Amino acid sequence: MSYSSTVKLEKNNVVLDYVKGLIISMLVSFGLVLIFAFSLKWINLNDSAIMPINLGIKILSAVIGSAVAVKGGSKGLVKGAVFGIIYMFLAFVSFSILANTFAFDLSFLLDLVCSAIAGGIVGIVKVNKK
Repeated sequence: MSYSSTVKLEKNNVVLDYVKGLIISMLVSFGLVLIFAFSLKWINLNDSAIMPINLGIKILSAVIGSAVAVKGGSKGLVKGAVFGIIYMFLAFVSFSILANTFAFDLSFLLDLVCSAIAGGIVGIVKVNKK
């Protein structure tokens, strides 16, 4: 196998790994958001607690998806952070479509940064795991 075909194969594997991670992240997000939404009927929760819980759901989803998407090798920080950013944009678009509103605000920026950091940390751990 030549070098160029090896590079193409590795790029295809990275894309496939990212797609698997994104699918899993989105399923986790939708599942946890549904559970949280249904539990609000029985839990008397202050409105100020909803945003941190939603952020936690997004971070957890980014962590789980990044753990699937990032494999060994190098550049775990970059791979994980990029995954976190891609996941957050996908989640933003998906949940915005469901809510029928697109609003770029500080909470989106916070979600983006936190997902990138979480994905980056998981990426570092994954590439250094023996």
